[in-house]
Amino acid sequence: MASPRSCSPLEIAARWLPPVRAASFLQMARLLLAAWGIFLLARFLGVGEGAAVLAAFTFTGSAFLQIWRLHTLTYVIALTPWILFALLRFIRQPTGSGAGLLALTGALGVYAGHPETLFQSVLFGLLISIPWLFEKRPELRSFQYWKSLFRWSEVAVLLSVLLAAPALFPFLETLTVSAEWEHRQSSRHQKAEMSLETAVLRTWPALDLMALGNPLEGTWAGPDNLAEIGGASVALTALALIPAALTRRRLRRQALIWLSVGLLGLLVSAHYPVISWPFGELPLIRDTLLKRLTFWWVLAASLLAAFGAENLRHLRGRRAALGGVLALAVLLELLDRQQLAPRDPDTQLMLLLQLGTLVATLFLASRRWIMPLLLLLVLLPRVLLFQPWVPVSSAYSFYPATPSVTWVQERAAGFRVAGIGPALLPASAAFFGLEDVRGNDPMTFGMYAEFESFFAQPQRGKWAALRSSSHPALDFLGVRYIFDHPTMYIFDHGGLEAGYESEDALVFENPRAFERLFRPHEVQVFSRPAAALEAARSVEDFSRLVTASGPGLPPPGSYPNGEAKIEDLQVEPGYISAVVTAQTLSLMATSQPAIPGWRLWMDGEEISPSRVNGAFLSVPVPPGRHLVEFRYAPLSWRLGCGLFLFGVAGWSGLQWRSRREQGISEVAKDNRPRSAQDQDLVPPALSGESNELHEKGAGENG
Repeated sequence: MASPRSCSPLEIAARWLPPVRAASFLQMARLLLAAWGIFLLARFLGVGEGAAVLAAFTFTGSAFLQIWRLHTLTYVIALTPWILFALLRFIRQPTGSGAGLLALTGALGVYAGHPETLFQSVLFGLLISIPWLFEKRPELRSFQYWKSLFRWSEVAVLLSVLLAAPALFPFLETLTVSAEWEHRQSSRHQKAEMSLETAVLRTWPALDLMALGNPLEGTWAGPDNLAEIGGASVALTALALIPAALTRRRLRRQALIWLSVGLLGLLVSAHYPVISWPFGELPLIRDTLLKRLTFWWVLAASLLAAFGAENLRHLRGRRAALGGVLALAVLLELLDRQQLAPRDPDTQLMLLLQLGTLVATLFLASRRWIMPLLLLLVLLPRVLLFQPWVPVSSAYSFYPATPSVTWVQERAAGFRVAGIGPALLPASAAFFGLEDVRGNDPMTFGMYAEFESFFAQPQRGKWAALRSSSHPALDFLGVRYIFDHPTMYIFDHGGLEAGYESEDALVFENPRAFERLFRPHEVQVFSRPAAALEAARSVEDFSRLVTASGPGLPPPGSYPNGEAKIEDLQVEPGYISAVVTAQTLSLMATSQPAIPGWRLWMDGEEISPSRVNGAFLSVPVPPGRHLVEFRYAPLSWRLGCGLFLFGVAGWSGLQWRSRREQGISEVAKDNRPRSAQDQDLVPPALSGESNELHEKGAGENG
């Protein structure tokens, strides 16, 4: 519940599927959502259906969405065209229905679960919207327009917060105690600038599909550079269509706006001096990977390709567009001769053939066939160069269920696992229903991350690297099985014996692993959790001694723990329960991190939990037989659900009011004299065919 993504409609639907199938469903749904959104946005901006389809294929086929299709950020990227569509539509006509649509897309963006990318999407939308507010339209000069804009903007923001409250409130509650929050409070601003020469080299892959090698020969460099977001982001044909986007007056202004913001994202992500400096000062951008801001370029380039394709359908003479394409081809060759992106002869020939085919298409194709041929040229390099790189692949290709995993699944109920290096990727454990103790999430509880440093080397942005498989902290956490690579016998496993050994993995079994709830023999009490956490660093056996703090405990000092018996222990996701029979006051310790939202009941009455080792839940049990229950039931979730109901009621009322006003307006329009109706301005059509007729009537020739 701490992650907003757990409340998203896609995640809720995916829970009906097994984990691996759910991953495949989620990546397919995100790509379809992205394609549909960019299509609607392109149509809203005034291009025909064919050009909008080209934008959809270019955007969803980009390396950004394909490489990160299993990552949370692609959910936000898939929603970005929808957010932009709602925002621009609202700016054009600030009404109640527009505010409702904007609030809905904003709430879905929160549920997508990656706030940094959502912030970048909103910033992108604001930069795009500013020129729209200075269009030469009569209504922009009226006070009534600006009054409606500000009034409905406030409504949209309020409704968006209410609709997102069930995810937003638990997220904010957990964020304030997360490791990422603590890091950002103590770290300095990230330096965003690089030398001009380095920045130019980083920019080059964004303009060339093959700048990073040949996928067929296994020389493609992969996602650890700008290629993941800029290079191979759009096909060379789509990039070559960008100059054509500037050849007609009707779309030229829009094209310049999108090109400017897209290039800004590209230059910032490449860390150009001066340009990237202000972005390094923004709180929600400076500490993330700035290169991912290149999705601005990916989205803008996809729309610019649609503008260029649309212009080519309407140009009577194609000299301007062909001149731009040829100029781009010459630029590519000049840069190539400077060896900014060295290529083998076969790759260079392939690029020249693609450019030549594009120029021939523009010369020879009729207006009826030019759009299908352009779409083919966008898709063909993907099909030829990335044959195994299908848009949706089974999650088994990322997280294969090997025999070692099956062996552990049959034995690990109630216990946890860990891995040596990449022998078990932390994200993969969740796919198999296993709990990995290594943190790999910015939302990791801050005090747990500190406890994790006892036995592992923290690596920000990666999983923690295990120092030893025999540290007492692993026993306390209930780590029963440890994965290692089948050829790696050099790691010291502290006398543990391999329970499973085969070609896929070595699995070592730890018989010392604790149950999820246990009784230590001695308790050392501290006044603060931080002091207890620091003292736990020197403990050699947590079954003998734990450090504790919190309500229900005696004054600071060392005490022998009372005698108690634990029966009927149940461990489920979000729930731990047991029947405890205590002879005297006894402290029951757990290895459940004390993140906000975990609550404690004893014999049906809620009480405040204490802590052991600074970061984990515990409970002092008085003499007698008692039922102890730990549940993850955050009050912030219940509050958010209540506010969500208010948001749904407000959103429904807003839609009803807008439809009622629209119906009254249409009735009034029908009752007016015919001459008054004829004076109404016809709204601009969105279809390419209607635009063509409009331009022919106006005598525009490009």
